[in-house]
Amino acid sequence: MRPTVPMEEMQVHTHSDVHFVLVLSGAYQSLAYGAERVSHGPALVFNPAGTEHRDCFLNLNGSFMTVSIAADRARGLSDGLPSSHPLRLHDLRLAMSLFRSLDDDDAVHGEALALELLDTTTASRCGETSSRHPPPWLKLARELIQDRHHQALGLEEIAGELDVHPVHLTRAFRKFTRQTPGEYHRQCRMERAMGLLIGGKLTTLEACLVAGYTDQPHFYRCFNAMYGMAPGAFRRITGLFRTRL
Repeated sequence: MRPTVPMEEMQVHTHSDVHFVLVLSGAYQSLAYGAERVSHGPALVFNPAGTEHRDCFLNLNGSFMTVSIAADRARGLSDGLPSSHPLRLHDLRLAMSLFRSLDDDDAVHGEALALELLDTTTASRCGETSSRHPPPWLKLARELIQDRHHQALGLEEIAGELDVHPVHLTRAFRKFTRQTPGEYHRQCRMERAMGLLIGGKLTTLEACLVAGYTDQPHFYRCFNAMYGMAPGAFRRITGLFRTRL
């Protein structure tokens, strides 16, 4: 996104929801705790629900993204922060992952990263510790995603079936599997597609659709990103291998 309101026209405004601003480039003026008076991207600012401020870019040459989480979904996490003041955060890993996920049609991944941003912010500010043992429902979560890899699952849907909070689901998944639920969902889809291509009975388009992808170009991009080659090249290689056998 690009700024559209000049600094001199920016009015004091209120964010009713939890609100993250990831400054990618440009000069951004913020009164958030821990932030420089003017930050140059990348920079991440956390605004708790109810924040009233006049943060803005000094000119219209910057770029940024925002992530909002409804106050009711964040309740129980953001309430644990020791301050209601906006904060400058210094761990950009999740925020940059969320930015890159915007090109992805997997809603689970984007939702999970947004909630994990909030969870990580809260945990780090409150000194929270977590169990070293995976919760019993984590195995069920993985099985559910495996069984429904071809469906457009939402994070709320997965968490609802397991009767856990979406944030707790994301936290446990990341801690014990080193993936978000969305990343695992994509992995299951891609492994299914790869198996269909190896089988050689379906066309590439048919394998794409059976695995749950509705957009063939997106499937090609995901396949290439995961395996380092296009589906057609992979199919040719596995076809030659079958012939030699």
